Amino acid sequence: MADNRSMQPNQATSYSDLSEATTDVTLFVEMPGDVRATLNSYVPLDANDDTVKLLRETFKYLPSGGRFHLAEDIIQAGTHYKLRQLAQSVVTGLLTPMKVAGAKTAEITPSPRLGIEDSIEHLASMTDESMTRGPQQQLREDTLRRDGNKCVVSGHYDVQSEELYPDEVTADLETAHIVPFALAKFENDDERRQIIAVWTNIFRYFPSIRSRLNFYYQNINSMENVLMLSQPLHKQFGRFSLALEQTDTIHQYRVKTFRRFAKGLRVFLPESGIVTMTAHDGRFPLPSPILLQVHCAVANILHATGRGEKIDQVLCNYDATGGLASDGSTNVSQLLSVTKLALLPTIRERSMNLKPARPKSSDVQKRPTRTTQTGHLPNELKENRIEC
Repeated sequence: MADNRSMQPNQATSYSDLSEATTDVTLFVEMPGDVRATLNSYVPLDANDDTVKLLRETFKYLPSGGRFHLAEDIIQAGTHYKLRQLAQSVVTGLLTPMKVAGAKTAEITPSPRLGIEDSIEHLASMTDESMTRGPQQQLREDTLRRDGNKCVVSGHYDVQSEELYPDEVTADLETAHIVPFALAKFENDDERRQIIAVWTNIFRYFPSIRSRLNFYYQNINSMENVLMLSQPLHKQFGRFSLALEQTDTIHQYRVKTFRRFAKGLRVFLPESGIVTMTAHDGRFPLPSPILLQVHCAVANILHATGRGEKIDQVLCNYDATGGLASDGSTNVSQLLSVTKLALLPTIRERSMNLKPARPKSSDVQKRPTRTTQTGHLPNELKENRIEC
């Protein structure tokens, strides 16, 4: 699927709206004057208040439709408090759930924009049953067929098929979701509401997902949302240290890496820096450029704002100490923005030094355990983050 030895595309179709320039000059030209004026008049709470930077960088890396909507939201927010709330809604309702693979119920700051409740209610009517990983084996087999039994980035062949490629380099391959699978899974009404809020933000700032692709959580296991990656590259892709940036040619991508990309893996990247997607089995569609654009935009924003590293550090600190710091230095609100609501009782009990109430036997059977007795994060939260 990845032609790593040639930069010649299979198709010459332009997809320029997916490869918009993201320079500071473009930011100045594209951002309306009243939006710039609103941001320039903002008074930070303190030296750590990065509201303006976050909104500017988010605007810079969004597609044109998303920029239009964010500009509307900034003007509508207007006041300092509402601008901070808008920035936090972007962080907790978009960036964090995408960054943390298992953060399907991360606390989300409500967006201050008008009409958001109507959008959420509309999506709620379309969101009924959680997705499962049931058909994953068939999905893997279909993706392998389409991608030619190899990693789309490194070109390494599936080790389970090494007898078919005795002279080729092989690797453990995995089916990687572009939009994380966790955004389609919920276990109760609270988690369902959180998932709906995240998708509301996704549709708001990446409108092509809905208007052109008609993609929603039920499509999470579609062929357009998956690609074959070697195990180590899948981990980098999942934590947004690796992304594929659309070029001017459809299904041709520029490989982008960010800070904390494991340098030892650079030997697995194509020398040309270009990956060209090719369908080896025409029955299956190629990964969607629209979904890959979402992934790349989120990676760029996480990197440009420093939010990606902050999320990683919070999780590392929490896991290293086995819970909250005894001196009270743990930033609880920051922690809650990247972990699950199911961790909340544990946090409250420790911070208040209270003995937890003994749960009823029925509760123990029904409620899934999210932490170990030492307070460590569950494995699903560890999968795609850095090692401390």
